[in-house]
Amino acid sequence: MAQDDVTQEVKNVVIVGGGTAGWLAAGVLASKLHSSINVTLIESPNIPTIGVGEGSWPSLRDTLIDIGISESDFLTTCSASFKQGSSFVNWRNATDKPHIYYHPFTVPNGYNELDIHACWQTFAKDDEYQDAFSLQAALCHAGRAPKQLSTPEYAHVLNYGYHFDASALALLLKKHCIEKLNVHYQQAHIAQVNTCDNGFIQFVTTGDGNSIKGDLFIDCSGQQGVLIEKHYKVPWQSVEHTLINNRAVAVQVPYAENDNAISSTTIATAQSNGWTWDIGLQHRRGIGLVYADTLTSERLL
Repeated sequence: MAQDDVTQEVKNVVIVGGGTAGWLAAGVLASKLHSSINVTLIESPNIPTIGVGEGSWPSLRDTLIDIGISESDFLTTCSASFKQGSSFVNWRNATDKPHIYYHPFTVPNGYNELDIHACWQTFAKDDEYQDAFSLQAALCHAGRAPKQLSTPEYAHVLNYGYHFDASALALLLKKHCIEKLNVHYQQAHIAQVNTCDNGFIQFVTTGDGNSIKGDLFIDCSGQQGVLIEKHYKVPWQSVEHTLINNRAVAVQVPYAENDNAISSTTIATAQSNGWTWDIGLQHRRGIGLVYADTLTSERLL
């Protein structure tokens, strides 16, 4: 269905759940279709956000531009840092020293027109792949940024995303959406989902008895699955048969010293059981271990 057809029929969008997912959805819809639709977000007062997922792709820059949040406000409020890619540590065996591969965000020139792997093998096979087509790995290794202080907001010399405090981003988006984009906010627990004869949701009833109608409902309730799982009984689809890592332990830790260097990559390190992530923010690090509970357990970690 074309966008014009959708906006003619959909006038009221109701988003169930807050956090970064809910408020990003509200911000994008309200900023792009502000003259066509009304956006309401319902957030439970007693279900906290998970607060993980603190690394982004470069596409988050375009999203923040669309929503209308300045980069300086985002960096300051969310204790954010630049992410220039990911570094994979010790994923290759049989080396006599720690092995690091940088996967940069800057796409090699000619990526869509050339077979980059063949060019690497033909012209620079003695060089590391990460260094053959981009300066980004060298910048990350040297602890340099992808842009200068004089570079305009959201512009770049080398491509980048961010590391950020996910809970702080949700609060920033919430404030911006309510104050600048006229998103209607309801802090309430959903007690009942009410449908039409065709099975489409007509309105939801909150714990305090209010009815909130909508033409389109978006489920951003995460693990609660308020609409998708609890109402429509759509089961969780496991991919454990192809991805055996099924558990994660996440912690937030301070830097050893206040002036410790902040890595501009997400550091993914192979371990004897699973792998760890390490995300450096301005004020702390977000660290976690991903593992398979068939091979180990939290008790043995």
